[in-house]
Amino acid sequence: MKNEVKFLKSNPFKKLINDPYAQDLYKLFKDNGKELRFVGGCVRDTLLGRPIHDVDFCTNATPEEMMEWKLPTGFQRIPTGLQHGTITFVISRINNFNDLIIHSGFEVTTLRTDKNCDGRHAEVEFTEDWKEDARRRDFTINALYVDFNGNLYDYFNGYEHLKKKKLFFIEDTEKRIKEDYLRIMRYFRFLVQLKFSGLDSDFSIISQYASELKNISMERKWQEFEKGLVSDYPMEFLRMLFTSGVLINYIPRLTLLCRKKEKKKHHPEGNSWEHTLLAMGNCAALKLHKADQKVAVLFHDIGKTMVVKKLADEGCYNGHDDLGIPVLKELQEELKLPKSVLKLAKMVVFYHMRFWKLKEMRIGKAYDFVQGITGNFRDFSMVEDFIRCCLADKLGRKNITEKQQEKIINEGNTLYGIIRALYERCREISFLDIPNAEDIKSEDREKVLKNYRIQQIQKE
Repeated sequence: MKNEVKFLKSNPFKKLINDPYAQDLYKLFKDNGKELRFVGGCVRDTLLGRPIHDVDFCTNATPEEMMEWKLPTGFQRIPTGLQHGTITFVISRINNFNDLIIHSGFEVTTLRTDKNCDGRHAEVEFTEDWKEDARRRDFTINALYVDFNGNLYDYFNGYEHLKKKKLFFIEDTEKRIKEDYLRIMRYFRFLVQLKFSGLDSDFSIISQYASELKNISMERKWQEFEKGLVSDYPMEFLRMLFTSGVLINYIPRLTLLCRKKEKKKHHPEGNSWEHTLLAMGNCAALKLHKADQKVAVLFHDIGKTMVVKKLADEGCYNGHDDLGIPVLKELQEELKLPKSVLKLAKMVVFYHMRFWKLKEMRIGKAYDFVQGITGNFRDFSMVEDFIRCCLADKLGRKNITEKQQEKIINEGNTLYGIIRALYERCREISFLDIPNAEDIKSEDREKVLKNYRIQQIQKE
């Protein structure tokens, strides 16, 4: 046991331990003669100096015991996952200003082993052995526990792996993967999220079982995919998913882009998939950090998968922006994606080619374009995101020079100015400004308003 407890020179866990809500919870368990330890992500991220999002606990108390305890004032318990030994404790406290502050809740899970795993579900058996509980987890860096004295319990050398920035499965890679195939996506997500490295042998084993991801729910896969996508290295994340065979078992439509040739004049990288990866690599510099922004860049050329082979072989994809919209609708249903995630993507897919032609458009076409990206001149909030996504696309080419980059960015800024000016001027001209507006039939009002606005702008 002595090698499993690390006594750190300093105590990096003071903030976790001294949290008043955590102290209240600890007192409840201590008063009932049971142990309580921090576990998993909150321990890992504290040691890495990363922000803490969720604080979870493990205990040697059984779910039945926790449900029978008399709770102090301000405590609530919710049996969120009794079959897995998980109970959520919600704690209320009165602050110095006499306000009632309610904590969002701590999940506390009984020590357990997982039996008869089928890659998705497992039969749970409760235990009092902390090492057995650690053994059922995915990676060594996630099998770390801390008690309320600041002692770090490390059963599989996870602390050393953290310091070396290494991601290892616990004991047996193949066994850990077969317990829950979602761990395949978690593996790649953690590699890019933490900027860690793994083993070539683990990559090979993952590739063998990538097809098993088809049996995992779309909702669970999206949770891991989204986290990898919003990391600082989405290009590397997607490249690993592609080369390991994971992507073809999750979003096969995307992998078709690698068969779509590009004209070297515009895209010397050779095909639409490599272009998409380069576009994703531009996200950080363009401040595209959110899931909906990155999904928009990821799918911006998805319509190319619908272009007939004869044209595609020549690198001609006219109309792929129109073709992309029905594909997006199919993907939304197939992948069970939240509608909010695809709102920007639909705009980018349909309008990204039109954006760069704005200066060549006649006033009527320009009006339609600005009307489309601003929700009939009601909402300008997505325009900046839209333009950044268009820039990510345009800058996504191999061996692009600084001079070319500067030219593209300047052009984007110019087009932004045109859009802003047209948007603001059209908003200034309302339907009531039209002479004899009250005599115009309701079904003709939008067309008449458009013509009147255009006339006024042309006069200027």
